[in-house]
Amino acid sequence: MCVIILPYKMSNTTTQSQKDYLLFIPIFNLIIDKDIGSEIKIERVTYISKDKIPRIRKRLGFAKTISQENKIWLMHNLPRIFSEAPSYAFIKFKTSDINKDISGPINKINEAFWLLASSQFYFVNRAAIRFFGGTEYRTLNSEHIIYDCTQKFSIRGFKKINPIPFKLDSYWRQYEKNHFFSYLLKILNNKNKLKINSDWKNTIRNAAILCGKSIFSKEISQAFLYNMIAIESILGIDPSDKFTPSFINRYNALFGWLTAEDPTPWKVDIERIYKLRCNMVHRGDASDLKTKDIAFSDCILFNMLYNICHSIHYFKNKQFIIELTKKIDARRILGQKIKERPNLRYFHPDVSETNINRIKKENNWP
Repeated sequence: MCVIILPYKMSNTTTQSQKDYLLFIPIFNLIIDKDIGSEIKIERVTYISKDKIPRIRKRLGFAKTISQENKIWLMHNLPRIFSEAPSYAFIKFKTSDINKDISGPINKINEAFWLLASSQFYFVNRAAIRFFGGTEYRTLNSEHIIYDCTQKFSIRGFKKINPIPFKLDSYWRQYEKNHFFSYLLKILNNKNKLKINSDWKNTIRNAAILCGKSIFSKEISQAFLYNMIAIESILGIDPSDKFTPSFINRYNALFGWLTAEDPTPWKVDIERIYKLRCNMVHRGDASDLKTKDIAFSDCILFNMLYNICHSIHYFKNKQFIIELTKKIDARRILGQKIKERPNLRYFHPDVSETNINRIKKENNWP
């Protein structure tokens, strides 16, 4: 990762023991269109199109113009500032010693990166994910060699890919209206007027980060584990509870209206993914994991995150799901009409053979 740190114009609140700094890194294959203002803010991190940076350099904290900065860089035989990538990620921070650990602001940029990546989760087919990020995403290369033992010759396959850029534009903003990311961003940037429990907010945030890591994972077991960790954290199942029944009942509490309040249709698939999860965690065995299992866990995680973020005024804390489950169980047993559940949406997965085969082929998954 290429990291650039510059001191920026001192603020009135800066103490003598601390200085203000601006850390920024190039982001390859990410285009932020004028349609959405050429920038996007995720908590303390701001992603900005390189063309906009000179116009807002004072707001960012640059004491010199970008052309003045370039003269200094060229004197040291360095490429022009903001000439390498289409977008840059910025964060301001304070420290008394720049030579000490700066992992804090770097971690914030990394987390914002995964949060932005999560905006592709589920709505973008896993066979068509747009990869973006630091220098490692400038190109995507792969190589393999096959040796024909009978003919005694080898075949070398090499593929250098210039990834299709991930473009944030009016079209992206439009489809994000049906994605959890647009509602998540309001929660993270404190644009939501409701007071949200901090632990619950962190749970939702961490689950979204895991979504970003999941879709960028080329290893099927890693993607699956990211999904399962996120699902378990949201459901808040106590270690003393029996996991599978609790999982089924809590998921049914949210989406039982799809199955006439009968949890049975969820049973087989949920039992399967939990068994796969246990085999991986306790035995290191991922041999039975299939692409269709990733598709099902994607569906569960997306639908939970979408409805929680969209209806955060209902889901003010993790306890709400637990209490909702108890109330719906009681009403179902008594044969009463369900009244407690808020209006929710459900996005059905594309588990057609054609789609599953596309994902298999693109990722070399079973």
